[in-house]
Amino acid sequence: MNADPCGARPVGVGIDLAEPSDFHDVAEAFLERAFTEEERRRCRSRRDPALAFAQTWAAKEAAVKAVGGAWHLPQVLIENGRAIAVSRRGETPADPGCDVAVSCARAGDSVMAVAIAWPRGSKP
Repeated sequence: MNADPCGARPVGVGIDLAEPSDFHDVAEAFLERAFTEEERRRCRSRRDPALAFAQTWAAKEAAVKAVGGAWHLPQVLIENGRAIAVSRRGETPADPGCDVAVSCARAGDSVMAVAIAWPRGSKP
């Protein structure tokens, strides 16, 4: 694997779909592995926690795909249905050297996220 995926590839795009229904009765152990404590707190505080978990999951997966898999489940902050910040989780050893923007939208009963990554410090 290239140590600098964004340097080797100027722009990456990732897309993911998630189903809110998949997050209604999900095991706590999965939530603890897949989401940070702050993400779990934020999702549970929403009017529709399953939708919030699906949005956050789709944003994470799209971001990972956009940087070519160099991250392992980044931390995502979503407000008003769109990701406003994507950052590396503290325990993640690899920094992909990218800036990432993610947008989330409803697609019928699903949630769709699209992410774009570009080399840190440059313009997309």
